[in-house]
Amino acid sequence: MLLNPLIKMVGSFIKPLKGQTVGIVSTNDPLPAGRWDKYHALTVTVNVPEEGAELDEGLTKKDNPNWTTIIDKEHNRVIFRATDDYLVDINEKQAMRNGSIGGIMKDPFQFEAPTVYTKLTKDNMKYTFSSDIMINHEYRANSGTVHVQTNQADPKKTNKDDKGVTIDGKTVFFGSTNNYHLTWDFDQYKGVNIDRDMQQKGLDLIDYYPSDALDFDPSIHHITLKDGDTVIAVGQADGTFKDANGKTVEGVTWTKVDKYEGIDRKGPAIKVSISGYDHPYYKQYVETGKSLTVTIPMRTRVIDQTPGVAGGVYGGNTYTNVFYQSDFGNIYQSNEVTNTVTTLNPRKDAVLSISQLASLDIKSNPTAEIEHKTYFQYRASGSKLALDVLGRAPESYSITDAFHEADQYDGRYFVESNGDIFFKEGTALYNKYRKTGGKLPKDSDVTKFTTQTIVRNLTERGENSPVGAIGDKADSHTTIVRVGF
Repeated sequence: MLLNPLIKMVGSFIKPLKGQTVGIVSTNDPLPAGRWDKYHALTVTVNVPEEGAELDEGLTKKDNPNWTTIIDKEHNRVIFRATDDYLVDINEKQAMRNGSIGGIMKDPFQFEAPTVYTKLTKDNMKYTFSSDIMINHEYRANSGTVHVQTNQADPKKTNKDDKGVTIDGKTVFFGSTNNYHLTWDFDQYKGVNIDRDMQQKGLDLIDYYPSDALDFDPSIHHITLKDGDTVIAVGQADGTFKDANGKTVEGVTWTKVDKYEGIDRKGPAIKVSISGYDHPYYKQYVETGKSLTVTIPMRTRVIDQTPGVAGGVYGGNTYTNVFYQSDFGNIYQSNEVTNTVTTLNPRKDAVLSISQLASLDIKSNPTAEIEHKTYFQYRASGSKLALDVLGRAPESYSITDAFHEADQYDGRYFVESNGDIFFKEGTALYNKYRKTGGKLPKDSDVTKFTTQTIVRNLTERGENSPVGAIGDKADSHTTIVRVGF
């Protein structure tokens, strides 16, 4: 098999790349010694696979000067006939006998088999090139078969939290970190001779992410390249990588791109590249078939599902992340990783009392009325948070409400639980509710477990700011109340 016009390799089983042009040189026995008479004709026929192999006719004819080349497209074969000059070279080894017209071949003759050039266009395919050798149109010599196998890369992707726990398909919280682990698969290249032309096409890893749902800030989110558990390079904000000694790794870079040739997907994307002929990473990892792990951290963003609406819905969106590895012009797609963001749906209403919960909000009850100087209550409901989404019990939980200056807040409030509350075993509250398994039932009064902070006369410009105008243009004053656990 020939990997480029300067290097010839012969073997019975070869592993090249998809897209690589290879030269197939069939194995054969030498022409035997002791045979009477001369070689008048030598024909080599190479059978080319019907699928996935594009014959390079020009190169095949040019690189075989000792042979007359016939392309038989109908039968998917190439027929080579030794030229007259080449037959003279073969017959020079004939041992002549005095007084005889004929003679015998003195030694075996290892002739130079012709080369068939083909471009391999499919992955995960076993190609078989068989050949036949005919001498003097009367007998066949033994010839070999060359098997060629192409294998595709199998990149894989997973999402992990900061504790290293896989969270593929899980619900995540706002502001949480998605640590995407990308396996840059090189194991299929072990033992493959990749020529200079193919190497010049480079090694790229392209990670597409939804920028509306995820944020990548290179000043705090550092891309890492790992060999197993060992970090070999860390991405810098300027697009370079530094090794464990703080030295810039030449030929290894990252950048943000909007598109990548050969991939029908819109960006943004993060591209990590390894470039340069026989780059040290190529020699150390690609040639040896050793995969690298690229880790890219991203922050989960808050998406307002009802923009412009007070007290809207936040989160609840699903986002998908995928990457591609482009190896020497061949592009392979990873699996997709999908996550869902938890939903926060805070609600506020106005009611007469705890026992009279009919809404006084004219948006939901247009006929509702509140008499001047009467008492009513604002009813605020927070969102439920799943502990498996937070990854831990929350250290605090609060609701902040803003009252218009027309509301005169008297400081009285009441808090009840929206669901069952379970206290940690061994704590004083667990012991208090031991009979119910440490559970405080839903709709219980939990006011005594909360604190209240009140900030009055807050203007649009800040707390206790002087009023700078009068009349319709005057700053409105509000009272901010924060109730927290």
